[in-house]
Amino acid sequence: MRKIRLLVLAAVFALVVGCNWMKEWREGLDQNRQRSSGKIGPWTAREAVEYLNAQAKLLQSIEYDTVHVRCFEKGMPTPVVDGNLACAQPRYFRLHVSKMTSDVDLGSNLEQFWVYLKLPGDPPMYVYASHSDYDAGRAKLPGGIPFDPDWVMQAFGMTRFDNTIPYEQVRFVQEPPSSRRSGIDTHPPDPLTIPINEKDRTYTLAWASTLPGGLLVRKEIVFEADSATGTRPRVKKHVVRDSRTNKVITSAEIKSVQTALVSDGGTRSQVPVQYPTHIVLRWEDQKFEMDLRLEKAQVNQQLVNDPIRHLFEPPKVTGTRPVNLAVGEQFEPLR
Repeated sequence: MRKIRLLVLAAVFALVVGCNWMKEWREGLDQNRQRSSGKIGPWTAREAVEYLNAQAKLLQSIEYDTVHVRCFEKGMPTPVVDGNLACAQPRYFRLHVSKMTSDVDLGSNLEQFWVYLKLPGDPPMYVYASHSDYDAGRAKLPGGIPFDPDWVMQAFGMTRFDNTIPYEQVRFVQEPPSSRRSGIDTHPPDPLTIPINEKDRTYTLAWASTLPGGLLVRKEIVFEADSATGTRPRVKKHVVRDSRTNKVITSAEIKSVQTALVSDGGTRSQVPVQYPTHIVLRWEDQKFEMDLRLEKAQVNQQLVNDPIRHLFEPPKVTGTRPVNLAVGEQFEPLR
């Protein structure tokens, strides 16, 4: 169980994205909000991708002064740890949490990603790999947990998507076929839409992908179909499924957001952009859940190449020997 706990913590920066910490850990704030009841209209894959890309254009960086992390292993909660988190395009990321004898440092820059873990009762672990080695399948985390370091950018809303990918689309039936006139049908064809869940009132953008290592997966982004205002997120969930079994491998559910006014870069007018403040990460096989609440966000500050803080450089830890996961060296926790 210790091994699984370490590995899941190592994978957290694949999907990291609070509210007021003094409130209880509970489900999202939108449970009791009124929801619309009218018919959901069509939304094409192109429109969904354009929305994601517009958000990514606006949200260049974000830093949270405070992050509260609580884990659940087979339903049992672990103590809360506190820290801070920073993220900037295109693939800069740093999460550092600590509590007395615990220390977790996870990060990524343009060249590599790293994981440093020091937990009570366990010897320290410090591993790293280049993005090129990871993407080529030459670097794998111990135990082979599948994750994509670039998912952190997607979870924060900083990823730009390709409109030419064959996203899943279906026909949006505007009226029952039985109501159409027999004979020559002059009715225009039903428009395309990404799949709609009428019960949950959501859209799902889905496409086929391959994880490093060759696993075929289906990636999904679930959108709120109704108006997303206040703390209600427009992007509700990111999911990775095994293409063969359709089983969920991992997911990131965005529970709440805040809205910041940022420059649109063109007219320099101030436009709104959402950023996550509460997310729940789940790894199904490991029966592991991580609840993150992040506070005191600063949006679109200069974070990269900071001459003082060096946010996105691997830590220098006295007495540790970082292990390159791509060189074929047998990994052993540092002692």
